[in-house]
Amino acid sequence: MKKMLLLVPFVVLILGCEGQIVQKFEPEPDIFALMKIDNDSPNVSYSQRIRVDRSWDIKDTVNVWGVRDALVRIIPGNSSYVFVDSFFDPDSNYWRKYTEGHYYALLHPKLNDTTLYKLEVSLPWGDTVTGETKMPSQISLSWPKDEDTLSIANELANPHLITWNNCLNVGLYTLQCVPNVDTSMYDSFPPFLFIPSFTIDTSYAFFQERAAIPWVYNREYVIRINAYGTEYANYVKFGLSGGKANLATQDGDTCYGVFSGIAIDSVRVFITP
Repeated sequence: MKKMLLLVPFVVLILGCEGQIVQKFEPEPDIFALMKIDNDSPNVSYSQRIRVDRSWDIKDTVNVWGVRDALVRIIPGNSSYVFVDSFFDPDSNYWRKYTEGHYYALLHPKLNDTTLYKLEVSLPWGDTVTGETKMPSQISLSWPKDEDTLSIANELANPHLITWNNCLNVGLYTLQCVPNVDTSMYDSFPPFLFIPSFTIDTSYAFFQERAAIPWVYNREYVIRINAYGTEYANYVKFGLSGGKANLATQDGDTCYGVFSGIAIDSVRVFITP
């Protein structure tokens, strides 16, 4: 009788295993397309890059995170701009691949703040991902001017007001002031010096909160302003929870990733005590 009691759970266990449904892993796309409008180099085409990744089965032991051989297009109105993952090397007379998952524009998309742009990514396993966005306006710092000299001796009483033009289709502005030195020298500066400031206005009382920070005087700095598109600001939430993607597959499922724009401008200033 005791043997029969032991046999019952064993039989149940076998039947339970036979009834399990084997889950088939389906890759999920992860696409990052942040088109850049840069005042310093508005006509540079190689700066436009789209990153195409995918999820991998946890049982895989060797993963290549980038996706090759996708068809990537930006579609403004009736035009179409193709992004490719390879380039022709005239020295070797051979087509070479970029880093896995990196796609660059064959022709430079003409970006503006009024056109509705569509992203279309046809993936090798059959899914197609799409998204839409409007780009931020071109941004320009109105004060300070390039090569101005700033003194921060009396910041608490009279902070410098950094100002710029109002931009369309923007969810957030960030400002950063970094020493204009070789990146290998950054280790000598405190890390909080590089934390950006956030605002939704078109001006910011810069340096005021840094009155107690040990600046290195008599040195050139770069003030950089970034205008992030609405979709990107909603996606990252800049450290807050609840980020939302604006890309979807053809069956309507939201996928990881974002299609948006960023406008950038910067000036060099000399800071004195």
